[in-house]
Amino acid sequence: MFESGVKRYIHAHATVRVHFPVDFRDNAFVSCSQCCYYSPSSRLCRLTGILSEFPDKYIGGNCPLEFEEDEPND
Repeated sequence: MFESGVKRYIHAHATVRVHFPVDFRDNAFVSCSQCCYYSPSSRLCRLTGILSEFPDKYIGGNCPLEFEEDEPND
């Protein structure tokens, strides 16, 4: 495909939004297993391609998500 090599790359980025559930007792369920980008069959994060440690309990150490402050309930 690139017979003469690659001169440079054009970079792009994406912003994703993930929603983690909070029950009626205000218990938040924030873990890799609750994320839509987690693959339970491979235990990999689909955003980073890295194995998630303890995905049912925690967010992996390489998670690229930046968490927002709590939003007020109306």
